[in-house]
Amino acid sequence: MDLAIYAGRIGLVGFAAATILFATEIRDKGPTRALAFAMLAIATVATLGTLAIDFVEHQRILHAGILLSGLIGFSALISETKFRLRFAGPIASPLATLLLIFELIKGESTNVLAPDTPLFLSLHVGAAVLGELAGVVSFIIAVMYLWQQRSLKQRNLKVLSNLPSLELLSALLHRSIISGFILISIALVSGAGFATESTRNVGTPKLLWAIALWSWYLVIMISRNYLGKSIKLQAQWAIIGFLLQFVALYALL
Repeated sequence: MDLAIYAGRIGLVGFAAATILFATEIRDKGPTRALAFAMLAIATVATLGTLAIDFVEHQRILHAGILLSGLIGFSALISETKFRLRFAGPIASPLATLLLIFELIKGESTNVLAPDTPLFLSLHVGAAVLGELAGVVSFIIAVMYLWQQRSLKQRNLKVLSNLPSLELLSALLHRSIISGFILISIALVSGAGFATESTRNVGTPKLLWAIALWSWYLVIMISRNYLGKSIKLQAQWAIIGFLLQFVALYALL
């Protein structure tokens, strides 16, 4: 058994435990949340650390879904500690859990990097993984933006004191959407170019779904940059885009 599978199994237990703890916490700040955050950190370090060891020993990164789950956990840790996005852990933990369940049950996954992997294929899978990650981050920020705006309308000063500003959330949301759009573009272009046979194996429905996702993010960017739509609408569309992206996950990978 390769180390990536061990990483997936360890991560699955940790992310599932974090999900349960986040879901059952009573207070925003208490021992349950601290334990949940600790389990999220342990699962992330165990997953990415094991993959890093495998890369050092064999110069490969296997199982794109397992890598993505670890990166989702890592992004949640950064989001909570640096930007105070306290929805990051409760959102990232179940996403990583579901991703690992699907990955381990399916038993087959695209490798990000291996000695026999074509360069364009590695570029395609790597960009797809990072594009999915940008979608998760956009979703977390969009949820935080809408909740922050709602708290402002209700003048909930206690909640507002623990949240980042709307200006910061707006800037982070815009950057994450741009990053996701660029990465998905790279994934689609490299996917069309690395090997005709492999591209045909993706299937027309999945390919169309991936193109629809790319088009949706393009619409979000145009609506803000050229049509002057509100940040609130952009956040709502980013949430819809994430749902499209999560369904289309294996259309890109």
